[in-house]
Amino acid sequence: MDIRSGDDKEIKRLSECLLKAVNSAVRAENERWHVAADDHTKAVRAEIIEKGNRPGGAQSPDDPIILAACEAVKAVGLEPSFLGEGSTDSNIPISLGIPAVTVGMGGKGGGEHTTGEWYRPDEAWKGVQKNMLLILSLAGLNL
Repeated sequence: MDIRSGDDKEIKRLSECLLKAVNSAVRAENERWHVAADDHTKAVRAEIIEKGNRPGGAQSPDDPIILAACEAVKAVGLEPSFLGEGSTDSNIPISLGIPAVTVGMGGKGGGEHTTGEWYRPDEAWKGVQKNMLLILSLAGLNL
């Protein structure tokens, strides 16, 4: 189960709900088959292992890294759009006070993280150009 949110409290709440549901399902399955929970040869058990942690975090739209990303988007003829706070690979550096931004690669897509996820590479080359401009701008090149 991948639990994501930009809000650490919401992640904790969802994690607790998931753990409660898993424990309830384990109890119900063992009761269904009349197996004692301490019968380690027959009882259903669940082991929860945390594989990673994406802490929440947000930045101001006026932060230099966000402004640079917007200028790079405009430079390739597109309009910046903000999806709002979410769970991305930028969450960890942002939570540590390190400026970060997640930008797309271009094209069109939808249904992310579902079985209905899709992608069309419409003008995807603009994404590559935009990202290169952003990198050069952050490296100090005055565009």
